[in-house]
Amino acid sequence: MEVPTLNRRSAPRARISLPVRIRPFDSKYPEEIGTTLNMSRDGLYFVTSAGHYLELYFRNMKVRVMRNFQPNDPVNQEEIGDVVRVEGPKDGKWGVAICIATATKSGARSGA
Repeated sequence: MEVPTLNRRSAPRARISLPVRIRPFDSKYPEEIGTTLNMSRDGLYFVTSAGHYLELYFRNMKVRVMRNFQPNDPVNQEEIGDVVRVEGPKDGKWGVAICIATATKSGARSGA
């Protein structure tokens, strides 16, 4: 018997494809610039094709996120989030879901 999955989202998702920059809090991991598959006001989902990123993203990992990322744009705003799900691989790609917790000062790089 299949158990139904509980949807814990507080806001609906929209299929929006925007550039996003993801920076793990731990500086030993590289930042990544990718594209979202869907977003809401408090979360996003993107895919990565780099196989070694399975070791990069894991549940409860703290990350810094810039939605609609544009290099050298002074209005970029970084938000803090948690990885809530990692899926895959499917067709050589991993899906990563991030829940946004808070916004930080625009473009700030803290040493956390």
